[in-house]
Order: sequence, then structure tokens, then C-alpha cells
Amino acid sequence: ITDIDDIKTKITIATNSQTAIRREQLQAMTEFQKTLENYYGTYRGIDQIYYERRPGQYQSNASIKRSRIITISNQIKAFGSMYLEIPHLVTTYIGTVVRDYIEIENPKIFNSLHRPIWYYMSALAFNRLDSLFRLRTIAPEYQKFKWFLIMIFGKQNNLGKSVISRMNSEKISNQLCEPIIQILLDDTQYKLALIKSAEILASTGIDLLNKQLLKSSEITDKISVAMRKTP
Repeated sequence: ITDIDDIKTKITIATNSQTAIRREQLQAMTEFQKTLENYYGTYRGIDQIYYERRPGQYQSNASIKRSRIITISNQIKAFGSMYLEIPHLVTTYIGTVVRDYIEIENPKIFNSLHRPIWYYMSALAFNRLDSLFRLRTIAPEYQKFKWFLIMIFGKQNNLGKSVISRMNSEKISNQLCEPIIQILLDDTQYKLALIKSAEILASTGIDLLNKQLLKSSEITDKISVAMRKTP
């Protein structure tokens, strides 16, 4: 009945969130998602990545490699790991993350006041890490822990929970993000940084073959301790 788009979207999300449609996919209809998709498009050249707001939207474009496409799900996981420090949740409980961090009155992820550059930066970090796994520059056994590695990379660059309150300012966001984006656009720098992330994870002494650890905040806590000891 209503003609107000924002209300229409909220009704659609509320009435479909328990269906076979994945909760994160319902976010595609929000205005912030459209803003995010457009922002990704401002980056051009060989380092461009593409935000897949709608599932399969780049399927017919053979010029776009699948490895350069960031899904809504991976965007949530990258953002949640790098800034909210919840890699243990995004790894196995994505539905819970959507419910508790997005489908709330003041979202911690996909907040309409957040500057898009933060989302692009976390996704770019994931894209670069993924490329190192494909090239086997980082050993395959670390792949299950990729969101923990994204958190470590963020903490190496003074990111994490402390930056959430600063995401609404365009000036501050650009000042903080642009130097890190330059690291991620430099083959040598991002490779060294992400290899260092894997070394920090290894220094915690966790069993990389134990999948049960992925569900626990224990690793997150051990990483914080290890990083305080890392020069």
C-alpha cells in the first residue's frame, strides 16, 4: 500500500527473512547497497573489484573475472572481521551476524551514515588475501582462517573497533583509509603484510586443522595477545 521506498524495503526484509532467501541477500534492496555498488565503480583499471549487490549480476559479462567480484556475504564478513573483530562469528554464523549487526535499529554493518570507503577497503583486503591463496603464497591450511587473517591485517594498521565511531566523517575516513588502500594496491606491500598476518596467527600456537576453533572467540583473544607481543 505504501509508496515510501524505505518502508517497502523494511516490510520485504521482515516478511522474507525466514524464507529460503538468504538473509544477507535481502540487503540488496536497500539504498545503502546501491550507494556501495556505485562507489566500487569509481575505482578503475586493473585493480578494480566489483560489488555484486544482486546475485549473478555479472554472470553475463565475460570480461569480469569471478575472483574480482565481492558478494554481499563476503562484504559482511570482511567488514565484520576488520572493524568489529568478529571473525569467529562471520565464519560460521553469518545469519546471526545479519540479525544482530544489520537488522537492528542502529546497524553496525551497512549503516547508512558510514562512508563507503571503509567497505571497499575491507573487501580489497579480502580480494588480495584470496589472490595469495590462489597463488599458494600463503599455505592452504590458513584458508579456513581467512577472516581471522583479515582481522589481523586490520589490527596491524590500527583498525578495529576504535574506528567504528569515525566512519561517519568523510574527511577522517579518507585520511585513515587512503594510505592503507595504497598498501593493498602495491603487490609487494600487501603480500608482506598478509604473510605477516599468517605468521602472527601461527604464533598463537593454534591447531590449524581443528575446525571447531573457527566457531570460538578463543582464537580472536589469542590473536590480541600475540599482537601485543609482536614488534
